[in-house]
Amino acid sequence: MSPGPTMTSTTRSPAVAQARIKGAGIQPFLRWYVSAHGHERLRRLAEPIPPALREDLDLADATLGVLPSTWYSAAVVHALLDAMEADHTPQERDMIVREGARAIIESTLTGVYRWLFQTMMSLDRYAGSAQKLFSRYYEPGVMTKTPLGETGHLTVVEGWGAHHMMMCDFILHTAVYVYGVLGCKDFRVRRTSCVGQGGVDCRFEMTWS
Repeated sequence: MSPGPTMTSTTRSPAVAQARIKGAGIQPFLRWYVSAHGHERLRRLAEPIPPALREDLDLADATLGVLPSTWYSAAVVHALLDAMEADHTPQERDMIVREGARAIIESTLTGVYRWLFQTMMSLDRYAGSAQKLFSRYYEPGVMTKTPLGETGHLTVVEGWGAHHMMMCDFILHTAVYVYGVLGCKDFRVRRTSCVGQGGVDCRFEMTWS
């Protein structure tokens, strides 16, 4: 599995100010981060975010007051992720996105959207319902999955106003866990395009045996 080079999130969609991210896709990650690095470090990272951006956050709360059912501005989530990238080594950053993705998908499998995922428990259904799941966490944006031969999917994400390199890596690593649950052996995922690297969209080639 090769997630591509680590980059900072300097490339942003013009629509980022209007883009939103659901708390259900943020809170599990923050809970994991606190378990690994402590609430004080998370609070310290969030504290410099301009007050106008973090008005929906509660710095005293273990997960900054993020609620699973609430939509949050992508800008405040990006600011927090930028602070994490600046405060951690590249090696720590890679571990954060890998384990953060695991926390997010495990929450999906057992939490508020487990009913939706349970309806996708086959490769064909998952491919056909990818947009339905994606839109539960991000808006705007369109995710499509098309076949790559008999044992592969091409995943394309377009118009993703909430794009951030760490979140793009979350999608890459989440695929490892999801396709594993769906029974895929020797799963591999390769990013072939990313808006954070100058692409017009984000593309992932996913193959298995």
